[in-house]
Amino acid sequence: MAQFQPPPNLSLQGNLAENWRNWSQRFELFCTASGIAEKSEKVQCATFLHVAGDEAVKVYNTFEFGDDEKDKIEVLKKKFKDYCEPRKNLTYIRHMFFTRAQKQEETIDAYVTDLRNKAKDCEFKDLHDSLVCDRIVCGITNDQVRGRLLREADLTLEKAINICRASEITTSQVKALTEEAEVSRLMTKENKGTFKPVKAEFKEINCNRCGLKHAVKECPAFGQSCNLCKKKNHFAKMCRSQVQRKQQGKRVHTVEQRESDNDMFLGAVNTEEKVISVMDFGDTNTEIWTENFKINKKLVSCKLDTGADCNVMSVKTLTALAAAGSLKASQTKLVPCFGHKVAAIGKKQLICEYKGKKHKIEFEITQEDVSTIIGGTTCLKIGLLQRVYAVGKEQEILKDYNDLFDGLGCLPGQHHIQIDPSVPPVIHAPRRIPVALRDRVVKELQRMENMGVIIRQTEATEWVNSMVTVVTPKKIRICMDPKDLNRAIKREHYSLLTVEEVVSRMPNAKYFSVLDANQGFWQIKLDDESSRLCTFNTPIGRYRFLRLPFGISSAPEVFQRAVAQMIEDLDGVVNIIDDLLVWGDSKEEHDDRLRKLLDRARQYNLKLNRSKCFIRTNEIKYIGHTLTDKGLKPDEEKVRAVMQLPPPRDKQELQRFLGMVQYLAKFIPNLSDISAPLRQLLDGDIEWHWEEAQKMSFENLKQLVTKAPTL
Repeated sequence: MAQFQPPPNLSLQGNLAENWRNWSQRFELFCTASGIAEKSEKVQCATFLHVAGDEAVKVYNTFEFGDDEKDKIEVLKKKFKDYCEPRKNLTYIRHMFFTRAQKQEETIDAYVTDLRNKAKDCEFKDLHDSLVCDRIVCGITNDQVRGRLLREADLTLEKAINICRASEITTSQVKALTEEAEVSRLMTKENKGTFKPVKAEFKEINCNRCGLKHAVKECPAFGQSCNLCKKKNHFAKMCRSQVQRKQQGKRVHTVEQRESDNDMFLGAVNTEEKVISVMDFGDTNTEIWTENFKINKKLVSCKLDTGADCNVMSVKTLTALAAAGSLKASQTKLVPCFGHKVAAIGKKQLICEYKGKKHKIEFEITQEDVSTIIGGTTCLKIGLLQRVYAVGKEQEILKDYNDLFDGLGCLPGQHHIQIDPSVPPVIHAPRRIPVALRDRVVKELQRMENMGVIIRQTEATEWVNSMVTVVTPKKIRICMDPKDLNRAIKREHYSLLTVEEVVSRMPNAKYFSVLDANQGFWQIKLDDESSRLCTFNTPIGRYRFLRLPFGISSAPEVFQRAVAQMIEDLDGVVNIIDDLLVWGDSKEEHDDRLRKLLDRARQYNLKLNRSKCFIRTNEIKYIGHTLTDKGLKPDEEKVRAVMQLPPPRDKQELQRFLGMVQYLAKFIPNLSDISAPLRQLLDGDIEWHWEEAQKMSFENLKQLVTKAPTL
């Protein structure tokens, strides 16, 4: 017994019920481990009182025992339990459960543990798991994860916890990657020759576009034309063309702050002073613009910077590479985007390997601690970047079709949902929604009603579905949950095209466009009988869909067939559900086909989403792949997602990795052989292990994904 530490004395202060539950559990474990549980009940009772402490003994002395109750351990425990756990107020206990929300920085596991502990006292019985699951959905702090849970069919407690855990892990990993990413936009530190990252949180700036002091997004010159150079977004008094003339041809670097930290104006650049680390316009996600090079048998993460005039490496990185040989002399001055000049101490040519090919790249070497940068010229030379020409402006082709981007379309005819009569109808009660969302939900229902997508339903219907609310920071989306209705729907099984079938039709394509159908399924009208099947409950009464709702199992096939029949006689046009692809071997052929498609869309009243339309390019993303004038490539986002996955820790994570790799299978030769050590782990009778064979297979697959050829 001496080797097992008994629990501390029973505390009779504070929350007695909680103290008793914790202490009694620890006492049971102590008795089992020490062998006390096998001794006589008299010894067990004595041990109980000794371990419980003086305060507990005082309480014990107030108890009354019958003649047959003395020295009975279970009777003693019940006496203390009744003392510490008086009659419960179920209403209050359940109130504490239903109002328990996840705290900021609280992990999902800590939140679920507390919910489960509270639920034990609520006497939910068979509803325990279901109500804990509902409380997780309503109580978590992440709105995006809540939306993901609401979309999940047949959501269980285990599934909800796994989804929340996965999101939490992903968020922490992304945060870690973001914190580790080096920022290559540099600015001078006041009175020092070192650099620090640019901070966009300043409230006011001395603006070099208007000459005034104002908040970042309130420049009066934005959108205005200069009276001197006729260019936009600055006043004449701040025009750089004046500076150029005054300095008699000496050119300077000018970088101006626009509406955001990523939106900049770059002036002329002297060839003897080279710009480094100028961020591209638009999205500048650092993960997107980095690639790994093998230099001197070591992997180096390099920033791809299209605005940089040269390649740059720090002395620190060069030393770590242990590259032999001395530096060549360099007169180049390196100018980061904020104008602080840094002298290069020399330059060095290194052999850099990328995707199996070796390239000679010359780097300017600096003492400053900067990330390794590959400039725009080198990126183009070795094929890291390609010029994608938007050969004509969007307005050039679309200016005569503005009506196609206005409102919600409606394709000809009505769709009838076929039902299996042997499946009994189901009526769902309305789901509760948080009070804070009620006004937004009501407004969205009214908007959908005004659009003609839904209509109030007052008469009785055999089917009533639940409402699903998907919340995002900017908008709210309302769908119905047709899980029961889907079991009764007879599918039409209209086959969808595969990307391989699409590619086989365009062997010589040079130009591509993608058009996106606006709210695609809602452009299919339902007949009255089908509309009544799509009745759903809301906090303000029942509605039914007049248009084909999202979530219906047959919806993708129905929309695919409707659009495919609309374009079946058009050359160079296909669709995969709501994404319409146009291609041509020449600009003229492409434009002719595109105009015919737009004319057909107008004829059939198919409306398009302008923000998701991409017109006349020689490289375009389509259904998870990239179509180019040279062939088919994997989508870089898919490749990047695979590369960022850590080694799997269990079979579920391994299945996820292999699923993502399988999507790129056509680009990976001998995939089956290479992945064999991993696939063996998925056999039911194989115990999980991660050894050298699995590690090599995992790393080889990652490397092959990065070297995927163009097909």
